[in-house]
Amino acid sequence: MTLDVLIRGGRVVDGTGSPWVRADVGITGDRITAIGNLSGASATREIDATGLIVAPGFIDCHSHSDWSLLANRGADSTLMQGVTTEVVGNCGMSYAPVTHLNEARLAADVSHAAWTCRAIRPVTSPGSG
Repeated sequence: MTLDVLIRGGRVVDGTGSPWVRADVGITGDRITAIGNLSGASATREIDATGLIVAPGFIDCHSHSDWSLLANRGADSTLMQGVTTEVVGNCGMSYAPVTHLNEARLAADVSHAAWTCRAIRPVTSPGSG
């Protein structure tokens, strides 16, 4: 079996709540194509994950990264924590109206998935008058 990327010997956490297992992870293109003992496989790029955790990207369902995306569209701090998908705008605040056009432009420039929430009517904060 020839893979594009082979992550060897990591502690694989699958996100289901099951205990981690030591395994290899094979990737072809943008898909995980094999998990388990892949000692007979070869790859264009191999990563030694001994002593490291290998996990899917995490979803942050309540973040305030919509504010920081203006300054850092690469979302470095979020990605370094393993978050690859976030929901933003869920407190009813936004730095600007997000039209479908702006949402498409933002999605093209952000290095991870950011879903937005839209209010169905204006939201006011307590004490805002």
